[in-house]
Amino acid sequence: MKKLTLLLACCALMGVACNHSEQITEKKSITISGSLANRLKMGEQLSLRISGENSNLATTTADQDGNFSFTVDVEQEQFLTLYLKDHPLKEIITDSQDITISMDGGHINIDGTRYNDIWLNFKERVKPYVGTIESSLSKSDINKAQLELLNVIDAMIIENRDNPTSIKMLDMYIEYGGEDKRITELFNLINKKYSYLSDYQRIKNIFVGKDIVDLKLNDVNGLQVAISDVAKEGKWILINFWAIWKPSSQDDTPYLIDAYDKFASQGLEIYSVAFGRAAQKNEWREYVNKNELRWINVWGSGNNGNMDAGKPYFVYDVPANFLYSPDGKLVAKNIHGEDIDKILSENIK
Repeated sequence: MKKLTLLLACCALMGVACNHSEQITEKKSITISGSLANRLKMGEQLSLRISGENSNLATTTADQDGNFSFTVDVEQEQFLTLYLKDHPLKEIITDSQDITISMDGGHINIDGTRYNDIWLNFKERVKPYVGTIESSLSKSDINKAQLELLNVIDAMIIENRDNPTSIKMLDMYIEYGGEDKRITELFNLINKKYSYLSDYQRIKNIFVGKDIVDLKLNDVNGLQVAISDVAKEGKWILINFWAIWKPSSQDDTPYLIDAYDKFASQGLEIYSVAFGRAAQKNEWREYVNKNELRWINVWGSGNNGNMDAGKPYFVYDVPANFLYSPDGKLVAKNIHGEDIDKILSENIK
C-alpha cells in the first residue's frame, strides 16, 4: 500500500501518466429493461443516447404497464442517457452486464452494474458539501465546504482511477474550482483505456496545447459564425464567455476593448459568447452596440438561459477566457483584467 501511495504521489508531482496503456474497446450486446409505471403511458417513446450526443442509439415504446426493453451494442463501459421523448430521465453507466431500471417513489433506480452503485455512493458522499456551497450565505462556510469537497473528490478519483466513474468525478472537480495543476495530475492517473469516452476527450480539450474546439453560433445579426472559419484565417483567437444576467462577468469588457484596439492589427480576433434567457437577447444587442464591441459577438444560450455552448470548454462560471494561437493550440486560459494585456503582449509579437 505504501508503494502504491508513493507511486501515485510521484506521478502527481511529475504530472506524468501512470495509467495503463490505451486499449482497443470491444462492443457487447446488453439489455436495458425495466418499468417506469408512474412516469410512462402506453405507447410513449423512450430512447437511449450516448451522453452528450443528440442522436438516438436505440428507441422503444412502453407497454400498458410502463414496461420497456432495449437491446444495444455498446462498449462495455459507456455513459448512456435514458430519454422520455426529448427529456432526459437518467444517466446510466454500462459494463458487460444487463441492466434493470425501476421506480421507487419518485426516484429512478438502476440495478445490474457496479459503476452505477459507485457513482450513487459518490453523490451521497459529496451531497452535504454541495448543499452548503449552494445554500449557505456565509462566505467562510462556502470556502470551507468547497475545500473539503475538492479533497473528497480528489481521494475518490484516485480510488476509482481504473473505472469510468473517475471521469465523471473529475468533471465535478473541475466544476467546483479545482486547480489546473491538480486537474492535470488527476487526469493523468485515470486509465487511458477510457479515452474512447466523449467525456474523457472533452476534459482533454481544456489542457494547454490542445486543439481549439469549434462552436457555430449566431451573431447579433442572426448570422452563424464558426470558430473554425476564424481559425482558418490564421489569427490569434481569444474566446470570451460571459452572461448578460451576471454584471460581474462584464468586468473584463474594458480590458477586452483595449486589447482589441492594440492587437487586432496584429492578428487578434475575439469570439465573445454571451449567455442569457431568450427575453434578454435585445438587452445583449444593446450592450454590444452601446460599448461598441467590434469583434465577433454570438449568443450561446437556449431559451432557458443555460450555458450549453460553454460545455465543450468546461465553462461552469463566467467570465471565462481562452487564448488560442494561429495554429489553433490553447496557449492560456483563466486570464482576466490586466492579465489579458500581459498574456497577449507576451505571445503576440
